[in-house]
Amino acid sequence: VEMGIPFSEPIAEGAVIQNANIRALSGGCTTDKIFEMIKTLRKKTDIPLVFMAYANTLYALEEGTIVVDYTSTSSYGVQSLFSIGNGSANNQNRHFHVYVTPNGRLGVEIRNESGLNYHIYKDGAINVNGQNKIAFKADKDNNEYKLFVNGELVHTVSAANLGGFKFVNDITGVDNAFIGATKRNAAMAYNFGGSVHSIKVYGSALSDATVQAMTKAETSTPEVPESKEQYIFHKDDAT
Repeated sequence: VEMGIPFSEPIAEGAVIQNANIRALSGGCTTDKIFEMIKTLRKKTDIPLVFMAYANTLYALEEGTIVVDYTSTSSYGVQSLFSIGNGSANNQNRHFHVYVTPNGRLGVEIRNESGLNYHIYKDGAINVNGQNKIAFKADKDNNEYKLFVNGELVHTVSAANLGGFKFVNDITGVDNAFIGATKRNAAMAYNFGGSVHSIKVYGSALSDATVQAMTKAETSTPEVPESKEQYIFHKDDAT
């Protein structure tokens, strides 16, 4: 069964689905509510579900917050948790990804070939033998990037020290988003091994306090005001 997640500009759809999107959003439908509905539905049926959503919002991110709950069981040197980029042939280095390594590094790359190569990382930041909740925040207003691990802010980098604030919208020809890998030159790279328990992508820079609360293993995810900080992507099934 296909489950459509409503989008504000469903220009690739016909009139019937466009109107359905408008009615759903006008009625207060959100991604949060859809996933809550699926949790209830799953108690009654195990029919396979496929989600239909627009990736346009991901591809055009000017800032944002990515929160990932995962457990790695792999010894791969670099493991992408989440990526967005241009993975077509002859495009080796046009991507954004959040990655981890087996020696405890949490890192982020924002690349657009030779014109943009930002590498933000913190060594020894993650628990290499268990589950971690991590987050990356790209804060355009404050001109900085931050890394969070298990409820703690572990690293802050001023964009001014890198060459100015850049994010996904500064990558040429973005055409994909992946969980557990990064597409480079038409092939999958940086494969993740383990379980990605959940990923949430917000189109805004959430407050430090909110991100710290979200990444604490012992606490539930706090509510985020829908008016400004409603998340635009959520994946809550283990892989």
